[in-house]
Amino acid sequence: MAPCSEKVLEIIEEAIYHEQASHDYYLQVVEAMHDESGRRQFRHLAQEEIRHREVLEDRFRSMTGKRF
Repeated sequence: MAPCSEKVLEIIEEAIYHEQASHDYYLQVVEAMHDESGRRQFRHLAQEEIRHREVLEDRFRSMTGKRF
């Protein structure tokens, strides 16, 4: 585990929260849409945000030795 700046960790934490917020937002769009094609697209975007969050959480874990 390499030493890391507190500022870098803060930025990663903020990014994780933004990924989760985007995921939640996309799911709200899915619920509001009637077009199945659009719903599929926004479900896909929501899943992408989960993958992004996982990458960031892995980075956080590698830098701190702790789970986010």
